[in-house]
Amino acid sequence: LSEQLNSEYLSDDQAESLTHIENLARRVQESIARAAEAQTQELRLDHVVRDLKQLFLKKAEAKELTLDVYAPSLRRAVSGDATRIRRVLTSLVGNALKFTKEGRVLLDVQVMDESATTTTVRFNVRDSGCGIPLDTLSQIVIQLSASSSETRRSDQGTSGLVEAKHLVDRMGGTMGVESTIDVGSTFWFEVQLNNVRSEIPKATPTVPQLTVAEPLSLVVSR
Repeated sequence: LSEQLNSEYLSDDQAESLTHIENLARRVQESIARAAEAQTQELRLDHVVRDLKQLFLKKAEAKELTLDVYAPSLRRAVSGDATRIRRVLTSLVGNALKFTKEGRVLLDVQVMDESATTTTVRFNVRDSGCGIPLDTLSQIVIQLSASSSETRRSDQGTSGLVEAKHLVDRMGGTMGVESTIDVGSTFWFEVQLNNVRSEIPKATPTVPQLTVAEPLSLVVSR
């Protein structure tokens, strides 16, 4: 635009219009940048899982399922993309409740690694469903590995997972799945969060986890 604005062939009206477009484009770029920055905010992991439980509690009760959540106490407060984390968890918990006929669904958070500046956490969504057969599990992994634009929206149970995988990728994380026939499945993702200050949040009571013996584990990488 700058070269066009300097062109001697432009009339005053054309130059004024291009100046307006250039200013508008600059404001849009600034707005997008501010929105991107706003996505990163301080997180209380216990609040995140508590909110997810409240969101799905009635659905779980309607199916006579138990919905449990657990988040650890962190030595430091952390910050991350709260919006994307909640969207991924909403998709995974929703799928777990959809395909579990009896028993329970557990959302728990594990601290995988800590440094002076970052904390890596894993979010696990475990269910006590019938498990996923190997051929079906392979298809899920293939679809998660493919571009979301190449996946048909009519594929039940996978379109939401593909979107979740895309969001995890945007956060620089990793997503995987483990399953054991007649025991259940676990969909998980890991992301690295930034430490923002020293703090010791109040402890959250622990919740017993589902026992999953010798699961088939697959990690979906980019």
